[in-house]
Amino acid sequence: MKKFCMMVAAGVLAASSLPAMAGYTTVGAPASGEKSMKEILEAVYGGTFTPSGVDFSNGTVTATRVNDNGGSGTNDALFGPGLADDQVWNGGALDAKVDAVYAGFTQNFGYKSGTASTAFNSLFTVTGTGLAVTGSASIDMATAAGGTWRWARTGNDGRVFTSRDSDNVDAVDHMITYEITGASDIKTWLIGIEDNVIGRSDRDFNDLVVQVQAVPTPAAVGMGLTTLAGMGIAALRRKRKQA
Repeated sequence: MKKFCMMVAAGVLAASSLPAMAGYTTVGAPASGEKSMKEILEAVYGGTFTPSGVDFSNGTVTATRVNDNGGSGTNDALFGPGLADDQVWNGGALDAKVDAVYAGFTQNFGYKSGTASTAFNSLFTVTGTGLAVTGSASIDMATAAGGTWRWARTGNDGRVFTSRDSDNVDAVDHMITYEITGASDIKTWLIGIEDNVIGRSDRDFNDLVVQVQAVPTPAAVGMGLTTLAGMGIAALRRKRKQA
């Protein structure tokens, strides 16, 4: 299954695998009757998404693929300068909600704290299937996980797969990530998860698709209000000068 996932281009690409690129896990075509990552993007954000390499855009919203194995660094992209890869994440308060599920297994989305913990912490269990799904959570990961974590899922299959390859029983990538820009001023990520072991899975990463958004801190909100107030004052001064 594979996060925080938009792929497979229009037309011919919608029925085939996306090309392999260095640093990016290859995404397979969806099974019959399932939505491709391209189609999921369109359902979530609207418009018609077209591919550009491993990325997608509808002209307003862009889904930029995050490197799957860029190095040992952690993902500071929620609140920092950028992603090393999508295996280990850093951050604070966030909202998570399910957008799609195309899987035979049930889906429970959560995380493992830090870089060493083996305990699965549940955020929500998904209800429904396809695009008619519900499940969401708000959490401060700085408090709950010490600010560093790996995303994870489990279900009635009994297996837990995380965003870090080395955690998984088959030692392969089970999560892809897109940074979503143009849909909101809030930092947004769409992740797609593959929920079966390599050799048994179709590797389309649409088994569980979850959107994650960073929650602005009160300080950041206050700074924004201060900036807006300053702009208003400056505009008023200009108006008085002109008068």
